[in-house]
Amino acid sequence: MSKPNPFIEQSKMEDILYDVALLYGMQTTNSFASDTVKKIQVKDVFEKYNIDSLTFTENNRYYVLLKKGVYFDMQNRVMERLKKEKIRIDSLLPAKEFDAVPVSVMDTLSAVSMKETEKVAEEKVKPVSKANKAKSKNVKILDAGRRKKVLEQIR
Repeated sequence: MSKPNPFIEQSKMEDILYDVALLYGMQTTNSFASDTVKKIQVKDVFEKYNIDSLTFTENNRYYVLLKKGVYFDMQNRVMERLKKEKIRIDSLLPAKEFDAVPVSVMDTLSAVSMKETEKVAEEKVKPVSKANKAKSKNVKILDAGRRKKVLEQIR
């Protein structure tokens, strides 16, 4: 197979694949609210690298069809970059869940006596059959209108 024209060098192609992976990750986690941040699309990634969708598709196909493990290696390097970035971002977050809790709440939590904590831990849980477990859960099915209202409150 001949190289596509225009040809995207392997390192640049990896950068594009990395950005596309980040984009799809952001879209699937719904981390951008449509009312506060401009929605980023694949065309924006292509604009960043001064290419169009046809150029990307032809080059992507070229690397896939090389059959020398090149594309597989590229994908592995992209995954490693994503993992390193995740580690870097995670390092910016509080080490413990309680680190982010305001001090006044922490004081309240520490005021709970050890005796009460031990009492709760010692309570025995009775086994429940599957049929009783289903009956014991208070599950309410929301109609579409109510579900929409609940989701709006969450957002």
